[in-house]
Amino acid sequence: MGPGYVRGHPGAVGDRATPGDTVDTAATLVPFIVWLPSRETDEQIRRRHRRVVEHYLAWCRTDAGPARERRQRYEVAVARDGAPAEQITQALARFDEYRSILAMTRIPD
Repeated sequence: MGPGYVRGHPGAVGDRATPGDTVDTAATLVPFIVWLPSRETDEQIRRRHRRVVEHYLAWCRTDAGPARERRQRYEVAVARDGAPAEQITQALARFDEYRSILAMTRIPD
């Protein structure tokens, strides 16, 4: 998965939040938080990853552009706001890893 790779999540499409988006974001974020210690031993890094991914998921709810370019737009937007680009990239890469594992282990209905 390259740097421009974006994986959608429930509630990530559309131009405004709906009441179900909070539940969908939580449904995506909580399992990621539970999985994260299996890949990252440093508590502060895990907390930073959680904050970045939570912000990313919330940001996705308001982004109206094409999903395939969403992550790139997010990285540009937060870099403009002065966020450390390397930390953002690392957190989103870890989230991509998690989502890839889910996709590979999903059992068809």
